[in-house]
Amino acid sequence: MEISYTLIVALMFITILSFGFANILTSLAEIVNKKNNISVSIVHLNWILLLLIIHFNLAWQAVLIATNKSWSYDTFIFVELGPILAFFMTRILFPSEVSNKEPSALFSNYLNLSQRFFLIFALLQAWAIGTDFVLTLGYTGSAIFNFLLIILAIILMNTKSRQKHVYGVLIAWGLILTAIVLRSLGVIS
Repeated sequence: MEISYTLIVALMFITILSFGFANILTSLAEIVNKKNNISVSIVHLNWILLLLIIHFNLAWQAVLIATNKSWSYDTFIFVELGPILAFFMTRILFPSEVSNKEPSALFSNYLNLSQRFFLIFALLQAWAIGTDFVLTLGYTGSAIFNFLLIILAIILMNTKSRQKHVYGVLIAWGLILTAIVLRSLGVIS
């Protein structure tokens, strides 16, 4: 049996991505379970749900990986950075026990982790743009959405305004869902 580089890259990609899926599902289960003192703000919960969608999109990237026939070590490392960054994002967003479940306290907990989260979120979007070039697809229509999400992440990373974070998560939902619809219609790749 011959094992190709493509198979190795794809298996590692999906394996690392699976750890992120497990973190997200564990986070959601902890929130729903309510046995522990786990609670998050509505903004925090929306980012966890968006991260789940982002993981599904990354899983779809494995299809692109399967089409690449020539691999170098540098390309391999770059491609694997995506699920690694996504995994770090899930660990940052993982809800923790709180003693005060007041909305202001929950939002404060979210703000405490938001700078790290949005830095890695911006890096993941830059990685997505770079992956299109590394896998020789060149510029794709999805890149504009990734670029807009980078700008959004930089804005949210540098603000403590509840209103901006609420609008930010709504904008992120709009951008991500629009990109998914356009991709499924074949308008962008």
